[in-house]
This record gives sequence, C-alpha cells and structure tokens, in this order.
Amino acid sequence: MSQSPFSISPMVAQTVLDQGLWWCSTRKKSAPFHVGFYVSEAFRKRLPESLGQKTALRFDEFVSCLKEESQTVLAQRMKALRQDPELEQRFLIGLELAHGTVWLMAQLHWQATSEQEYICANCVEVSELHALEEELVASNSRLMIERLREREQMAKKEADLLESQYRAQTQFLAMLSHELRSPLMGMNGLIDLVKQHYLDGKPIGEQLQVMRLTIDQLNFLINDILTFSQTQSDQIRLQNSVFNLDEMIHYLRHLTKSIASEKGLSVSVEVAADHACFYGDLVRTSQVLLNLLVNAIKFTEQGGVRLSVDERQTDNSAGLVVRVCDSGPGIDEEDLRFIFDPFKQLDAKGRKQYVGSGLGLAIVKTLVELMGGDVQVRSQLGEGTCFEVWLPFPGRDCDSAEQVEWTGTETEKKTDQALFATQVSPEHSRAGLSSCRVLIADDSMINLRVLETFLLEAGCQVDQASDGDQAWSKFTQNRYDFVFLDIQMPGLNGMQVCEKIRALPKAECPALKGVFALTAAHTAAEEAESGMTLNKDLFDQWLEKPVSQDKVIHLIECFYQGNPEGCSADSRLSEARTAKNHENQSVAPLTDCLQAAESAMATFALDRVLDDALLAMKPQLIQALHEECDALALAMKARDLSEFSAVLHRLKGNLMMFQVTPILELVQCLQQQKADCQADPAEFWPIADHGVKALENLIRRLH
Repeated sequence: MSQSPFSISPMVAQTVLDQGLWWCSTRKKSAPFHVGFYVSEAFRKRLPESLGQKTALRFDEFVSCLKEESQTVLAQRMKALRQDPELEQRFLIGLELAHGTVWLMAQLHWQATSEQEYICANCVEVSELHALEEELVASNSRLMIERLREREQMAKKEADLLESQYRAQTQFLAMLSHELRSPLMGMNGLIDLVKQHYLDGKPIGEQLQVMRLTIDQLNFLINDILTFSQTQSDQIRLQNSVFNLDEMIHYLRHLTKSIASEKGLSVSVEVAADHACFYGDLVRTSQVLLNLLVNAIKFTEQGGVRLSVDERQTDNSAGLVVRVCDSGPGIDEEDLRFIFDPFKQLDAKGRKQYVGSGLGLAIVKTLVELMGGDVQVRSQLGEGTCFEVWLPFPGRDCDSAEQVEWTGTETEKKTDQALFATQVSPEHSRAGLSSCRVLIADDSMINLRVLETFLLEAGCQVDQASDGDQAWSKFTQNRYDFVFLDIQMPGLNGMQVCEKIRALPKAECPALKGVFALTAAHTAAEEAESGMTLNKDLFDQWLEKPVSQDKVIHLIECFYQGNPEGCSADSRLSEARTAKNHENQSVAPLTDCLQAAESAMATFALDRVLDDALLAMKPQLIQALHEECDALALAMKARDLSEFSAVLHRLKGNLMMFQVTPILELVQCLQQQKADCQADPAEFWPIADHGVKALENLIRRLH
C-alpha cells in the first residue's frame, strides 16, 4: 500500500492500519475527477476476495460492493458533507459479500488543504445489532398486522350484520309496499267500477264479492305481519274451538285458486279423516296451511301442488298430519337449514328470483310449535319439496260446543272471525265483456259445455261448433272477437281452421282479437298418427287442458284490453314442452296401470278436486264418459283403430279438463299400448277389451 498522506507517527499509523475499520477518499482540487482511495487492512479483509487482494483499490470498485441503497446514501452524505463540513454524517451501509451482508455504522469526516480534499470514514460493524433490530421490527410489524386483521375481521362481521339487518328491513318494507299497494290499487279500480255500475243500474254483486276476497287477502297479509310481531314479544294467544275440516279446506282452495290459475297450476286436495270436525285453533291452522300453499304455488312453474290431510290415531296421540307437496325446483340441502328463518330468501342460483316477505315459513314453524305440533321439510332438486305438519287436534262431534273462552280484545276477535266469514260465490262475471262474442270448437260435448259455462259467467256471447267444418262455416257468417279451437277434430282440424282464418284479409274479420288453441298435450306419436304438423306460432296462445275458469277469463281480458303480453296463460311453446315431457314419461304395462288406478280411486273424490263451476257439471261429465266408453266398444267391435284412437283422445281431454287423474292415467296407458302394437294391431284388441271394461268400472265409481 502506498504511504499515507497523513503526518502521523509510523507506530500510530500502523496501529490504525492494522486494527481500525476506515477508508479515505481523496481528490486534487486541480483535477477533481482524479480520486484516490485508501482503506485499512481490517476493512480490506471484509471486502470481497477479488477486491481484498488488489494492491491498488479504486473508489468506484469499493462503492460497487455496497448494497444499492447504501451506494445512494453514501453519495448523498458525501455531497452534503462538502456543502456543510460541520454537519455530522452518521449512517448505515451494507457490504454485499458471498456469505451475506455485513452492516457497518459509518461516520464521515471532511478535511482539506490547499491542494487536496479528504473524506474519511470511521466504521463499526453492527451486523448482529442490525439483525436483532430487523427481527424486532418484523415481530412488531407482524403483531400490528395481526391486530389490524382481527380488528378488520371484527369490523367486517359487524358491518355484515348491520348490512344483513338493513337488507332484511329494506326487503321487508319493499314487500309491504308491493303486497299492500297491489290489492289497494285493485280496490280503487273496483270502487270506481261499482260506482259506475250502480249509476247505470247494473248488478254489482260480483264486484262486491271480488272486493271482499281482496280484503280477505289483505287481512291475511296483515295477519302475518301482526303474527310475526307478536312472536317477537310472546303475545300470541291460541283460541281453540271445534271447527269443520272440509269448510276450512274449501275456503283455503278459494283463497289460492286465483294465483294457482294464473300460473296454470292445479291444486289437488286429498282428505282421509274419520271425523268431520276437530278441536284446535282454526285461525292459526288456516294461517299455517295458507302460507304453505301460497309458498308452494309461488315456487312451482309446472305441474301442481297437492294438499293431503290425514287423521292419525295412536295410543299416545290423536291429530292431523298435513302435507303440502309441490313439483317445483326443490331446495339445496345446505339451504334447508335456513328455510324457517325470518326474512330469509334463498339464493335463486340462476333461477327466477321471487318477491316475498320471507315471513311465511317462519310464521308456520312458530305457530305449529305453539300449537304443540311439529313441521318437517323434505326436498330434492329437480323434483320438488314437501312440508309435513303434525297438529295434535283430536277429532270431535261437529255439534259439540266445546271451546275455550275468548281472552283477546273484541277487535282481535272480530278480525280473526272475519278471515273466514266470507261465503265464496262465482267469481268471474265481467259485465265489461258483455259485448264480447266468442266461437268455441271442440268435438267433445262436455268440453264445449265447460268452456261455454266459463264464458257465459263472464258475460260473453258464445257460439259452439262440434267440428272444424262447422267452426269455419260459423266464422265466415259472423263476427267474433275470439275463437277457441280444439286441435284434433273431425273434418278440418284446429290447425287447418286457424290457417284459413289467418289467410283472410284483415278487413273481413275486423273484430278478431285472438285465436286460441285447445290441446290435450299431444305427444309426437299422437301428432304423427293424426297426420298433423303443429305450427306453434299460428295461434295467439295455446291452452293446455285442464283449462281453468280463471285462465280463460284472464286470457280474454288481456287480449280484449289490447295487452296480450300481460297474459299468464300457457305460452306458445308450452305445448311443445309438455309434449316432450309426455314423450319422456315411461308408461307402465296395462296390469300395473289398472292396479294403480284402482288404488288411486279408493281416495279420489271429484268434490275435492273440482271448482264450483265444474262441480255443477258432474252429471254431464259422467254421462259423457259413459257415452265415450260405448263409442270405444263400438270401435272395438268394428276393429276401427282410427275411431278408437279418436275416442281415446276425446276421453283424455274430458278427464284432463276435470282432473280425474286415476282414470286419465289409465287412458294414457291404453294410448301407449296401442302405439306399442302399431306393427300388429290384432295384438291390441284383447288389451283394449280388458282396458275398456276397467274404464267402465272406474267411471261407475265416480257416482
């Protein structure tokens, strides 16, 4: 190493050189870019081996072995020292070595002569202290981060809870606004209509009846809200009395009839009870069943809802088992845990989202448990959901006066009694349709009578046609607002009649507002057998049997008011969907069908299935079914397979219209057997003979 420029004794210089950690940078004032560099032996040993062995070390080589951030800090501190030599410059630098980083605490000193400038650094190794400091900082940081995360999670939980409560309250208020506003707006319109009818001297009984039913629906909604409020403050009081089971179910059917018909759903009822009357809380029981029925209808798009009531009598208990089952989309297993939570709307998961208060099932569970019963739910995705309720209501003599003393206020008593005081009468007369003229065509006389009854009750003027030729002839001779055409008829079929109507210039049928198809849900096999190719877009709407009174009137009202998009009748493609479903259904052998029909007829009763309008036509239905059986016998005798098929089709239409499911399934079974024997019709006739005799026996049991 070259001789040090410092004027110090050799012994002191040697000691510094041997033991001190220092380096010194010099530059001449006359040549500032010429930098000299000196380093102690102890410092040199800490440098990388490639530098430590060099006899002459440059300043830039020394700087290159520093950490990048240390290089920046060193340059800044040296610059600051030149500007203010009195300013203390103490800082940390890191040497990058093969085995890791060595940390040094450096303090700079500045001196100058007339010829040269000196910047020297005294250094102390602080690697262990630096590592300890970093560990302390890291530990403290981890602790702070963990605490921040805990606080964040707690804050998130609180925020989620507040958000959930806010959403539930918002949803509840939105539901109240929707559910209360709709019937109130309807009531406003009905009041105007009643006033006008009264001034015109027209009857207003029908409008008053609809108003009464609307008020009943509002009462039930408000009753749900009050019930939930009472459950939160433990104020519900049961009022047990002897009630008639059939009367309660009859009233519930009327309350749910409208919403079921609007969706094209059937609500079937089966009752198997030894007693006609039971002892329990009528109002709360009806509230439970209504909520279950409305919930089932709301979440069901195809098929129907079934209400069954059975009396259970054991050594330890007596009461009712009520089941409400639907053919809806079903519920995920994970969602079943929350099904009875208030304000809970399950995730639609790609399906249609439904509006509702979220109180119905919560109220059901609360009321059932309050009455000493139990409610369970079973569900399977794609197949539907079934609620089962056990109510410990013993059977009683209907003349029994056994009941408890009323403990509520007189206002509460009147409110609850009003829920079941209404006697429901025909609901569909619409004086506004009195000028509406309708043509209906069907080769089934009973179907004609049913549809004519529906339309006449609505105030329409109705003409009938028993085949396609007669329908076309009447259409060309009269002006009609609406035409209902059965698809499969003698002569011109429904498709051909509609095609001829569509081919007419608009000026020749100015009053026509809609042409509707009536179908018994043809399968592809029936379509091929009849030689028809169905055009789903030819008709304005397709109505699948059974055609309910609500659906027919709602359909006419929509088109009559120029609002076909608002109709909730069957869509144009619904028949195609149903046909596909029927094709995919496997039909059991005839012997199995007979056994199933016999078993189903044991508990089947038309009185429990039919609405009042159809129930009044029970004698005509039975007579028509007997006549069709006679026609089947004649077709068998003549070995006329085509006529036999036509009669089966008419039978199926009649049975679908009146929802006689046990016999309907037997007819469908016969149709499938006929299709299976298409290659050799001779094999079918013995099967047909057996099936027709079974049909005659089942029809006789309808009496």
